[in-house]
Amino acid sequence: MKRHTVQALEATLGHRLAIEELNAWVAHCLDHKTYQEMADAFTEDAVYISGPRALTGPEEIVQFFEQRRQKGGPRSTRHMGDGLRLQFSDDGRKAMGRSVWISYACNAEAPVDTLSAFMVADFEDSYVLQDDGMWRISERVIRPVFKNPEAAPAA
Repeated sequence: MKRHTVQALEATLGHRLAIEELNAWVAHCLDHKTYQEMADAFTEDAVYISGPRALTGPEEIVQFFEQRRQKGGPRSTRHMGDGLRLQFSDDGRKAMGRSVWISYACNAEAPVDTLSAFMVADFEDSYVLQDDGMWRISERVIRPVFKNPEAAPAA
């Protein structure tokens, strides 16, 4: 990905903000366990890859997180992303994004007295601007850089 001129950034500013809001929305849904609401963040054929796990479509993505919550017991998380770099297609309807995320997690209900980073990961995302004017994730690939097995989900 390359750096952008001020003019190029101004031309895509609204789209950049919408994609940042989309990413923040997904993190919020994960952290507050509102997985059904998260479904709207993904295209119907979205692919979500994290390590060896590959999920397809919003229903399967939501189902995975719901089942993990039910099987794994209490868990508190906070996801924080930064460094989002975007490259838009020539027609402005698709974008590729790269960012760095850190996930703090503990297998207990908040408030938690210890601070454990579960994972620092590179995210490689593909976004699509849909006809309703909403950006959605068509592919998310999570590439762990650092992992803490002690903070891994129980299930």
